[in-house]
Amino acid sequence: MSGEEVRQILYLKGVKITELAERLGESQANTSAMFKVQDIKTGTPERISKASEIPISEFYGVAPFNIANGDGNTQVAGNGNTISSSELEKSLSKALEELAAQRKLTEKAQEQIDRLIGLLERK
Repeated sequence: MSGEEVRQILYLKGVKITELAERLGESQANTSAMFKVQDIKTGTPERISKASEIPISEFYGVAPFNIANGDGNTQVAGNGNTISSSELEKSLSKALEELAAQRKLTEKAQEQIDRLIGLLERK
């Protein structure tokens, strides 16, 4: 995900960079710099989500969906199945955390592969 995509989400939600910087405990310059990268670092969308109170799912392209049935639950596929919005958010958050952890492992593995290729090319 690019910094520009994150900045657009914040803009659409009415979150100003100055407010976000304050909530993150960062300078406005540092916060603005976050949005100038092609690929946001793992963990940054999660920090921004918490600081801006925008659900993390929106940063990963999962549009919020609520099929309200009047009792605070969200309808899900299946006969009579319901799940509370908070349970759904927790489940999605856990899945995204696992995805972020897998991404870190993949990046680390790619670094090791690149190093090995470099060593082999020297021979």
